[in-house]
Amino acid sequence: MMFTCTSQVSITPNNDTLICLPIKVAKEIIIDLEEGKACEKENHVLENNILLLEKSIQYKDTLISSYQEKEIIYKTQIQTYQQVDSLQIKQLQEKEDEIERHIKEKKLGLGGVVLLILGILML
Repeated sequence: MMFTCTSQVSITPNNDTLICLPIKVAKEIIIDLEEGKACEKENHVLENNILLLEKSIQYKDTLISSYQEKEIIYKTQIQTYQQVDSLQIKQLQEKEDEIERHIKEKKLGLGGVVLLILGILML
């Protein structure tokens, strides 16, 4: 703030300078100084808040990164389980085919025995 006023200057015996100002100007200077101190305190509080917010953002970024890594691991596990599942289904189908083949062989083997017995009986 700019003040236009007249003042008187005098020097004291111990070399201090005294400046005489009108009371209104002196009050405005004091108010400005107090507001400046309040602004400095508010600025300090805001800077601390910014630091806390930055730490919070950093923590959240770490969490996001961790969850993204977990997602990749889970997707890999799902693919592995799907491959295992396909192999088990394939093995199960092969075993079912093998069982059917054995059943047919037994039926043919039993049928051959029956034919042999019938052939022997017919003789």
